[in-house]
Amino acid sequence: MHTTPGRSKSTGMDLLTTLDGYFGGWCLTFTALPPREALQAMEAGHLSGVAGPVDALREEADEGIAEDRILLVAGRISPTWSMVIETNGSTGLIGAGRCVLLELCTPEQPATTVFKNPDGLELLYADLNDNRAGLDITSGRRWGAFGHVSGALHAAGFTAHGSLHDTLSDRSYNDLARRAITAVTDLRTLKAGTTGWVSGVVPTGTALQQTDRSRALSR
Repeated sequence: MHTTPGRSKSTGMDLLTTLDGYFGGWCLTFTALPPREALQAMEAGHLSGVAGPVDALREEADEGIAEDRILLVAGRISPTWSMVIETNGSTGLIGAGRCVLLELCTPEQPATTVFKNPDGLELLYADLNDNRAGLDITSGRRWGAFGHVSGALHAAGFTAHGSLHDTLSDRSYNDLARRAITAVTDLRTLKAGTTGWVSGVVPTGTALQQTDRSRALSR
C-alpha cells in the first residue's frame, strides 16, 4: 500500500468526527479480547501491524473498495476494551453479525457494536448470559434483552420503554452514539492513537457465511 503525505493520525480529534469526514459510514465493535484475538475471532487473516487505524482504512479506500475482502483494524483503547473499526459495508458489516458478537464475548464482559450507515444508527449487544439485543440510537427503540447494561442505557436517555428522553431530542447522531457507547462500555472518549494497531482481512465468502450463521441464530 502507498502512503499519502500529510495524512492525519487523528490522535487529537474525536474518532467519530474523523470517520465521518473520511468515510461517512462506520462500524465500531467493542470487546474485552486483545486486538489480535478479536480479529481472529472475527475470522480475519493476514494480520499485520499498522501505524494508525484511520490511515490504514483510508489507504484501502484510496485503492478502491475491494469486492473480495473486508479490512478490519483493531487496537486496545483502554485497560478493558479493544475496538475494531470497519468502514466498508458493501458486503455487510462483520461486527454486526450476531454469531460474531457471541465469539467476541468473554465471561466478564459483553461485546457490542455501533454502526452508522445511510439507513440509520444502531447498537447491537450480546453477552454469555444469553442476552442479545439491539437499539435504534436515533429513536430509542429497543429489541431483545440488554442484561446488566439496560439500566445504564436508561440513565443515558435511552429509556427502558423504547424511546429517547426529551433532553436528547436535539442531539446529533454522533452525540447519541457516544452516549450509547459510554452507557455500555463506560468509555468516556473515543480516540485512536498510532501504536498497537493491527489490521486483518475477512474474505467476502467468509462474511457471507457469518451472515447465514447469524440468521440461523435469529430463528
